[in-house]
Amino acid sequence: MMLKTERRKIILERLEEVLKPLGYEREMLSGDAIYRRFDKDSCDYFFLDFTTSFVDLRYLGHGLIEIESLMSEIIGNRELSSFNNKSSIRTTFTDPTFSGGGDFAAGDDFSMKAKSWCGLDTPEIVHLYCDWLTNYFTHEYPMIVEHYSYLPNILQKMNELDAKKIAWGNIVSEGILCGGFPDLCGLLISKLCNDPFYEEKFNFWAEDYAKDENEKWLQCFERFCSIIEHVEPRYNI
Repeated sequence: MMLKTERRKIILERLEEVLKPLGYEREMLSGDAIYRRFDKDSCDYFFLDFTTSFVDLRYLGHGLIEIESLMSEIIGNRELSSFNNKSSIRTTFTDPTFSGGGDFAAGDDFSMKAKSWCGLDTPEIVHLYCDWLTNYFTHEYPMIVEHYSYLPNILQKMNELDAKKIAWGNIVSEGILCGGFPDLCGLLISKLCNDPFYEEKFNFWAEDYAKDENEKWLQCFERFCSIIEHVEPRYNI
C-alpha cells in the first residue's frame, strides 16, 4: 500500500508543472492543497483533499465578477474566503458532468469522470491519475468555463435541471451553480438573460423564503428584491 505522503508528493509535483504556468497559485492547508487563479473578470478554485485513502477533488468552481459583484450587494461577505492574504470572489458555476467516486482497484478507469478516487496504490497508477487530471485542466475544463461563462448557457442548464426536479445548486447530481445562495444567483442570471420564465422562477422562490423555516434567510431575499428591480437584462434569449 502506497503511503499518502508519497501519493501526495507525486500529485503536487505533477500539478505544479502544469498549473503554475496557467496562473494557478497553491496554498497548503493541513496537508491538503487549495488552488486558485485570478484575473480581472473571474477566478478559478479547487481543493485537493488527501486526508483519507481517497484523493478528492472538491469545490471546483469558476467565479464571474459580473455575477459575484451583484451577489455581494445582496448577501454581503457571506461565502467569501481569502487566499494567501488576497480577497477572493465566490465561485459561480461548476462542471456539472462529474460523477461521485471511482475505484481504480475495482476496475474503474479514468474514462470515468469522478471527483473522488481510491485505489491509487502504486506510483504508476498515481501517474495515470495525474495524466487524467492535468489533461482535464488543460483541455476539458477551459471548454466548460468558456461554455458556461455565457450566461444563457447556464440558464439553459438551470431549465434542464428544473425539468428533472434537480436543484440548481445540487452539485452532487448535475447541479451547475456552486456559490452561496444558488437560488438567488440563479434568479439573478435569469433576470440578466431576460428569461421569459423569470417571474415563474421568482414566485417559486418567494414562496420558499416565506416559509417559517427560512425566516433567517428572509433578509437576504428582501435585499435581493430591492436590488433586482434595478438590474437590466444583458442578454435577450
